Amino acid sequence: MVKVGRDRLPWILLVLAVLLGLVLRFEQLGLKPLWMDEVITGIFSSGHGYGAVPIERVVNVGAFRSLFSFQPSRCVDIVERVATQSVHPPLFFCWMHGWLAMFRDLPDWVMGLRSLPALVGGLLIVVMYGVNRVALGEKAGVGAAWVMALSPFAVYLSQEARHYTVPMVAIALGLMGMVRIQQDWQRSRVNPWVWLGWVVVNSLGFYIHYFCILATIAQIGSLLLWGVWKGERAGLWVPLMMATATIGLTYAPWFARFISHIGRPETEWMRPFETHWWTSLMPIWQLLAGWMAMIVALPVEGQAIFLAIVMVLITVGFSIWIGRYVVAGLKRLLDHPATADSTLVLMGFVGISVLEFLAIIFVLKKDITQVPRYNFVYFPGVCALLGAALVAKRENIKPFVGLLAIAFLSSQFVVSNLAFQKPYQPELFAANINQDSPKNALVVMGYKDYQDIARGVSFALAIDRVAPETRFLFLRSAPNYGQLFDRLSGFESGDQLWVIAPGLRRSEFRSGLR
Repeated sequence: MVKVGRDRLPWILLVLAVLLGLVLRFEQLGLKPLWMDEVITGIFSSGHGYGAVPIERVVNVGAFRSLFSFQPSRCVDIVERVATQSVHPPLFFCWMHGWLAMFRDLPDWVMGLRSLPALVGGLLIVVMYGVNRVALGEKAGVGAAWVMALSPFAVYLSQEARHYTVPMVAIALGLMGMVRIQQDWQRSRVNPWVWLGWVVVNSLGFYIHYFCILATIAQIGSLLLWGVWKGERAGLWVPLMMATATIGLTYAPWFARFISHIGRPETEWMRPFETHWWTSLMPIWQLLAGWMAMIVALPVEGQAIFLAIVMVLITVGFSIWIGRYVVAGLKRLLDHPATADSTLVLMGFVGISVLEFLAIIFVLKKDITQVPRYNFVYFPGVCALLGAALVAKRENIKPFVGLLAIAFLSSQFVVSNLAFQKPYQPELFAANINQDSPKNALVVMGYKDYQDIARGVSFALAIDRVAPETRFLFLRSAPNYGQLFDRLSGFESGDQLWVIAPGLRRSEFRSGLR
């Protein structure tokens, strides 16, 4: 029998968490079709722009694959295309371009596009270990690593060809710096290297994903609240003010572009399609559902109503059950002098982040809870607290094991496309085309902006998988769909015509159109 030393066990558990986490993240990575946002990533990261998309002319659906053939480009050119044709910062797309340059010959190009976020998702497991080891001890570090490794939410984000795992690494590193600053602050000392690293990761975050600003504000706010509550010496506020000002200055070169991006029509999807009294309550439920989905994600989408209700009840029941142990674990951490203050600043980060979300929802009228993926902003903080709270009581780790078990099961549902299904479900539309249409069908996609074009490309790619002989046509829908319908007579529709009209109700289609 081989005995493992106590000093080696945490490292072994960490390695196992990373290996299992990577297996989950790369499992069936190319199975799901690309959806709209991933198409945006693919077009820009491959060195193309929307000018390469064939519009206003009929093409075979296979023609859209050329948009993802690698075209060597300079980062400055990618920055210009991203700045003018999207509402995102550019850094992730430049890094993705460099990644694709190394792996351009992979036979599964969809897997190649998603592989960098998946790999970074594995790195995030290690970073979370570091966050909690610094903040709350080695055992808490192992707990956070396993939560991040098996969380269905983390697996879902890691399998997206999008900039979610990369900013989460920046946010997690920011949390590590935040805790070190708090600990040094408590000892009345300043480590310039910690402050410099904290400034760098929070500055880079803005150029990776705009929502990193929320994480930066939450970190600063948490440190401020903790300092006020503890009554720390006034002289220690100077480094925080200087660091905050420096971070703000690093935003300056892109800030005007940021302001123009948040006012673009592409962000209007966050507003409710119809406003009723009950729509004001939906964000609260959606926020709670997003929290539960961080640890348990059972098949609900597209299921029979009875099965969906059962799955929701199991999800809510498990969340309440595990929540009791999390609260008890947090109380233990707060009662212990060695972990109380670091626990407070992590809780402050999560709490302020949630308040920021509520302000965006109810003040700015942008319902960002419609999609759970934006919870990536504070998920590293949640992960740190979950991992620490559930291992705080050494003699009872059954709740922690239970969480890992259902999280692993949920992750299997994610990789099998039974949970966290792709928005707009392009594979279902493609299946309908394949089942109901003859070989010479024509699909017409109305578009008014770049996002509509990306959505149409995702449909075309999905159709290409099952009905490659189908033809596709982009037609501009502005100023209204009436003109688009009038133009249809000018194109040979073949034996069957399908029209995709974003924003149009089924009752508003002209008769005879699907």
